[in-house]
Amino acid sequence: MGGQTHFNKIAIPMPIKSSLPHVLLVLAACAVSLTTARAESFWTNISAGPNEWTNSANWSNGVPNGVNQVATFNASAFSFAGTDVTVNVSSNISLGGLYIASAGGGSGSLKLTGSGTITFDGSQYGGASSMQVNLNETMENNLVVSNTSGVSITASSKLWVKGAISGPGGIQRDSGILYLGSNNTFSGDLTVGNGGSFLATTTD
Repeated sequence: MGGQTHFNKIAIPMPIKSSLPHVLLVLAACAVSLTTARAESFWTNISAGPNEWTNSANWSNGVPNGVNQVATFNASAFSFAGTDVTVNVSSNISLGGLYIASAGGGSGSLKLTGSGTITFDGSQYGGASSMQVNLNETMENNLVVSNTSGVSITASSKLWVKGAISGPGGIQRDSGILYLGSNNTFSGDLTVGNGGSFLATTTD
């Protein structure tokens, strides 16, 4: 009877963008983060110096500077052999750990000097200490501790930190002899373990 025919509107859903690529990207980033390994570089120059930290020819695995980077002054073919080695750190560096030892029973010493500041970023060496010292060492550089930086020193060794120590972290001396020879401003705790001795002074 001349009536009108009505058509209902049909909503056609638009394709939904898959978030799967984004999920995979996030998972891949997490995997990279979880698998970041500690990078260890070995010092190879046994001349008295002064030697430059930033000279790649002095290291067997690149110049250590960055998160999880460990600087090791002890390799199977390297011994201080009675030499007092001086290394100039002229620019700021960041380390996860510093390991100083004498392969083959050498009797030399190590001195780090220069205008660069050394920051321990908290990715501690061996999961225990940011510094392990098995040889007499002097550090004239200023230090920054991001968290509690453990310092393990053998009974027959000494570590003298002449530079100022700052940062939110603290210092934990596990053993050996530790001298602090500057006006330090780090805000964390200073913990002295059993054995050895500890001396804090404001002069060199």
